[in-house]
Amino acid sequence: GPMTLALIDKLGLHAKVVHVDWNNRLGVSMNNYPLHMNYSMWGSASEFGFDRKRFYDDETMLRASIKNLRNEMDASTADDPLYVLAGGPMELIYRALEETKPSCRSNVIIISHSTFNYRYTDGGSMTHDARDIKALGAVFHSIREQNDDLDRGLTYGDFLYLYYSTK
Repeated sequence: GPMTLALIDKLGLHAKVVHVDWNNRLGVSMNNYPLHMNYSMWGSASEFGFDRKRFYDDETMLRASIKNLRNEMDASTADDPLYVLAGGPMELIYRALEETKPSCRSNVIIISHSTFNYRYTDGGSMTHDARDIKALGAVFHSIREQNDDLDRGLTYGDFLYLYYSTK
């Protein structure tokens, strides 16, 4: 979330960002996690000057989030595909893709960084994974697992250099 926005800001690619959503573990109670995500995502949007109309908290804005992502998928073409950087489970992406015109689905390229994210379902409100997305016709790429070092005991200080490098 915020780290991705910082990098996009540094590269000057604001205009390429058409949809940002978070809190996408639908129906899963996660204590204060949604509150912390809202704070960091809305704060990052302001800090880096993004169009907040493109930002969606899936816990409170789910239908609007799906609709916006579907509209962006429908607008994609072979010459101007939509790249989706999937930083969470696939359910919301699946729901938007399911509503997308079938002729546009192959113009949607999803990139995932975590085997947890592209395999996660809960049998309740989250029943679709990467296999379902591929079955609808989207292009799916899985890059090297990015969460392997999470058990290393990283601290806030491990990431300060990124903050200062954007200033």
